[in-house]
Amino acid sequence: PQDLLTRVFGIQKLRDKQRQSIDLTMSGKHSLALLPTGYGKSLCYQLPSQLLPGVTLVISPLIALMEDQINGLRKRGITNATVLNSSVAPEELQERLEGIRAGAYRLVYIAPERLDSPRFRALIASINVSLLVIDEAHCISQWGHDFRPQYRNMKAVIEQVPDATVLALTATATPRVQRDIVDNLGLPMTVVLRDFDRPNLRLEVEKCENAADKDRLLFARLKKLSQESDGSTIVYVSSRKEAEALSKRLTDNGFKAAYYHAGLPVAMRKAAQKRFEEDKI
Repeated sequence: PQDLLTRVFGIQKLRDKQRQSIDLTMSGKHSLALLPTGYGKSLCYQLPSQLLPGVTLVISPLIALMEDQINGLRKRGITNATVLNSSVAPEELQERLEGIRAGAYRLVYIAPERLDSPRFRALIASINVSLLVIDEAHCISQWGHDFRPQYRNMKAVIEQVPDATVLALTATATPRVQRDIVDNLGLPMTVVLRDFDRPNLRLEVEKCENAADKDRLLFARLKKLSQESDGSTIVYVSSRKEAEALSKRLTDNGFKAAYYHAGLPVAMRKAAQKRFEEDKI
């Protein structure tokens, strides 16, 4: 494992909770890992995926994150990873499904909606799944901030792969949500918990009188940030329509901006993500 960690991932030493999580997975013990954003949760399954004998199946609701991770793995020379979601064309999807069945992939990312497909359920029943990863596991809980119906059926998925070790991951879970995750999965799970104190993060609230006031505040903040660093900024809004409208207002005011939401054609989503990753917007 250390050779793979250094040679492929370029990491000399695992963080304490990463090591604990990976050790539990490699010893076949189910676990719930609560690790803060930026701590390196993905390594907790990416490393084992290259060491375990069967397929590592990662369930994630975030298409952009899947694509980002696949791109990162390819840059490290890992070509045995693939993704199955709504952005994949039907003919390409068929090729990937056949590749999974043939053993060409050790790491497979899927959107939770894929679990509704009888064809996919038949596939996972016919292959050796060593590790089942439930990313953004707070979605399992009715008290989680991003509840998804398919996540409430994870117990049925687990029953389809009875020999798989289960790793649930999240950066967002109150004690109530933690209990709900474990109860819903119906497994004996070790909880790996990292301190969530992040001194480099700050939350501020600014009161705005109206939409124009909000724009003035946002533009001033973005201008200040652009003068202080060359980093990027993500602005979340309440609707797809406002995402597009705000992007235009930003562009009209001299900012390099674009919009991204689930209603866009796949090609536009991928183009926007690529430009963002390349710091062009």
